[in-house]
Amino acid sequence: MEKNKLTLSKENRMKKIRKDMFLWSKTSIVKGLDVYFQKNDDSETKIIVLVPKRVVGLAVERNNLRRRVKEMFRKNISRPHGGNFLVKFNSVPASFGVELEKYF
Repeated sequence: MEKNKLTLSKENRMKKIRKDMFLWSKTSIVKGLDVYFQKNDDSETKIIVLVPKRVVGLAVERNNLRRRVKEMFRKNISRPHGGNFLVKFNSVPASFGVELEKYF
C-alpha cells in the first residue's frame, strides 16, 4: 500500500515540547508569531506547533491553526533545511500565512 503523500509523515513531527527548545535561535516572522530553529545533522526536518489556550480559546481554532502551519511546512519540506522548527503563536496575526510560507 502506497503512503499518502498529502500528509506530514511521522518522521517530520516532534511530539513533546521541552524547555530547551526555547533556547534555539529565534526569528520573529510577524508580530505575535515566533519560529525557533535548531540546526541538526539529521536528514529529517521536523516541526512542532505551539498555540496556547490563552491565545486561542477554542480547541477547534487551535487545531485549525496547527493544521494550516503543518500544511505550509509540508508543501515546502523539499527545501533543504536540516533542522527542527518550533512555531509559537503569541497572538494570531491576520496575514501570518504568507509570511510563514516565505520563511519555510
